[in-house]
Amino acid sequence: MKYNRRLVCLCGTPPILKISWTNDNPGRRFLGCRHYGSLFQNPCKFFDWYDPEFPRQANTVILGLLKKTNKQEKQLKCRWMLKLILGINLICNLKNHQIPHVH
Repeated sequence: MKYNRRLVCLCGTPPILKISWTNDNPGRRFLGCRHYGSLFQNPCKFFDWYDPEFPRQANTVILGLLKKTNKQEKQLKCRWMLKLILGINLICNLKNHQIPHVH
């Protein structure tokens, strides 16, 4: 559902294209006020779907993939942190066990 006309928010600024990550509309794009959710005084509540509604099966697949991706990202972050800790530990142990220089 692409728009040929120029939309303007209730606050007078052009809306921006955003992506919904709710369980009901994962990955579905919408036009919304650029100030919504910011510290802007009195942001308007302008909202208009950009994409048509997805079939229920598509939502289920998208949510499943998103859950899997989030789990993999969390595992990668944990592995990275473990490698960092082990690296720091190795460096500290090497410094503490240096062989004294013979003159």
